[in-house]
Amino acid sequence: YITASDTGESYIELRNFQVGGYDYSIQNKMLLIDNETSLFSLMRIAEGNFHFDGLRHYLTYKAGANTEKSLYIYLTEDAALNAFDINIKRGTVTVENLSVAADYNISLRAGDITLRNINTKSTVNLSANKGIVTADALTCRYGTIVVGEGAADLYLTNIPMELSVSVMEGDIE
Repeated sequence: YITASDTGESYIELRNFQVGGYDYSIQNKMLLIDNETSLFSLMRIAEGNFHFDGLRHYLTYKAGANTEKSLYIYLTEDAALNAFDINIKRGTVTVENLSVAADYNISLRAGDITLRNINTKSTVNLSANKGIVTADALTCRYGTIVVGEGAADLYLTNIPMELSVSVMEGDIE
């Protein structure tokens, strides 16, 4: 979930993520978050120094394994971003109330994508193998929306210079 910050600061909330249950890093001014667990995420060897959070976190690791994990990103109006690159196997992506001049590249295998009140002078690429893609009050320069099975619901406030929409099985509204 990505939205405008009401506190005047950009910040991230990870909900229901276990200690050692995800990897995060910053590389070349990119924030990377991956919820695939590996040995490196358990011991944080890749950070350059060995760090162990304590055995108590790993003994109770399975307790929250079946809870829904959520990532909330709150951004200020002056956030200096070039692109959102989001890839999810299964889930929901909601981006709303942003006027950030960035590319939006969002891809899901199964799930729904919703962009609401988005204003960008850049490109929007949305892809869902199975799901519903909704663009409500979207302003962009170029756009591509691809849905394998499902629907594309578009409520555009401005017609982009170029927009390609394809749904293999389903509806376009």
